[in-house]
Amino acid sequence: MVTVDGAPDVRVVDLWDRGRPRQTSGYLIGAPRPAVVDAGPARSIQIWLETFRDLGIAPADVAYIVLTHIHLDHAGGTGGLLSHLPAARVVVHRRGAKHLVDPGRLVAGARAVFGDKLEAYFGLPEPVPEARLFVPEGEGELDLGGGHRLRFFDAPGHARHQHMILDTGAGCLFSGDELGGCFVDIADDYVLPDAAPNQFDPDAMVRSARLLLALRPGAVLLGHFGRYPRDCASLSGRLCDQVEAFAALGRANSHPPTLEEVRSRLAEHVRGDLEGWGLSWSPALERELAEHLDVSAQGIVDYHVRRLRPD
Repeated sequence: MVTVDGAPDVRVVDLWDRGRPRQTSGYLIGAPRPAVVDAGPARSIQIWLETFRDLGIAPADVAYIVLTHIHLDHAGGTGGLLSHLPAARVVVHRRGAKHLVDPGRLVAGARAVFGDKLEAYFGLPEPVPEARLFVPEGEGELDLGGGHRLRFFDAPGHARHQHMILDTGAGCLFSGDELGGCFVDIADDYVLPDAAPNQFDPDAMVRSARLLLALRPGAVLLGHFGRYPRDCASLSGRLCDQVEAFAALGRANSHPPTLEEVRSRLAEHVRGDLEGWGLSWSPALERELAEHLDVSAQGIVDYHVRRLRPD
């Protein structure tokens, strides 16, 4: 399995999510206590085993599977991969831990979004034994050795069970889905927010984008996909602008617009945005972005329903 460098001692692993390249990335930190960051979907387990073999890492030496968050495209393969890693523990946000032990609600939530495509896309997660979980407290730290010390920051804009994770030794930030996704087959720096239901919080996402300016890592490693090629200020500014624009598409006086209305508004917004990049709307771009627009429209509507719901 071919990998590329994301930061010092950090490899980007293409997880071939949904059978496609350059969609979802996991990461391997080659520290004295090696760690996987985001196991990916259940269908990606074999990719990890091939990666360990190709890099000469014994599965028994892998110390941790570190999860940015527990959505199936990032964590659905955790339980299955763990069965091959006898010494590893799973590092997860406190809000996500119970859903790894009993993934029933996690699967139900994903099925509400992806319907009967769920198994074909991701496979189904296996439970993680509670005894093999490690939950960082507050902004906790985890020492992998060799200068690789991980710092965990709450990042609830995309999901309340999400961390952004700073590797102070490698100088990189694993951002999960908090700082958007980069559509590298459109342009290597074309980022859109990930407003997936049912916990999209634009205010929290903007706070995370501003935190990026305080942390100033040397590299931002996205869940979708790989290393962001520009500087932190560019990513932070882009995300703040687009998150606010996404949220505005669902605003109404007394009730949120329908999903169809938001989907249409979002598509029109993205078409105009692409024109600013010198890209004309085309059937190929429509295919590339269709599912992201569908899911984000659901998240925008859900956010405004929650916002208008009486306490």
